[in-house]
Amino acid sequence: MFHSKIKPVSVFVAVFILIFCASVTSEQRLTKTPDLKSAADDCCIGMRGNVNFDQNDVIDIADLVYFIEFAFGGLIGIELPCEEEADVDGDGQLSIADIVYFVSYMFHNGPPPLDCGEINLNLDSRVIIGMQETIIDDIPQLLFFYTSERILGCINYLIGTSFNQNGNTFSITFEGFYLTGACFTATGPAHGSQLIGRLAPGAYDVIFNNGIPVTFQLVVTENSYELIGADDRQFIISNSQTPRTP
Repeated sequence: MFHSKIKPVSVFVAVFILIFCASVTSEQRLTKTPDLKSAADDCCIGMRGNVNFDQNDVIDIADLVYFIEFAFGGLIGIELPCEEEADVDGDGQLSIADIVYFVSYMFHNGPPPLDCGEINLNLDSRVIIGMQETIIDDIPQLLFFYTSERILGCINYLIGTSFNQNGNTFSITFEGFYLTGACFTATGPAHGSQLIGRLAPGAYDVIFNNGIPVTFQLVVTENSYELIGADDRQFIISNSQTPRTP
């Protein structure tokens, strides 16, 4: 979900960026009343960055200026025709980081805006998620285990996560790769696991976050655990069902 307005920043930063952009080119002009395409949910096409939504889908200095004017109120009533076009770093929200990313791309050989529909993954890889029951202190407990789809240069990379439980909702955020000790030279995926514990029969929500939160339903019966949800651009479910000890 995109925020309707960009997060506030200092006037100094806004003025600096405006002056910088004006110094780069004096001939480019902001199209104050762009000839808009249909701004439906799928309004973003190809690579992001067509912030002023021109018909030719050209990404240039006019888009950056339009974004800045929207962010800092230089033009009364200016709005973004397609918010996803302005989310150039693909993190799912509009912030000063998008403008910095855009400036870097245009003037400092920075990375290009992400493609429409592409997201900026925390791990730069999809995560393959599985589950199994494990016995700890004679108590059967549910364990999620995960590996990266991406193959890394050392086989002993781990996946850093944060875990939170709120009632019947479990949240696992994938934060990055980290290396334990010296690099084992064999290549392989990163890996990790999260112990959930003993669960009574019932329905639970499991929120996995590798850039954008995605909610899966976990159904626990007397004899099985079932994780309900579809593979997407962030996650692959390796086994959606596993036996449970009553």
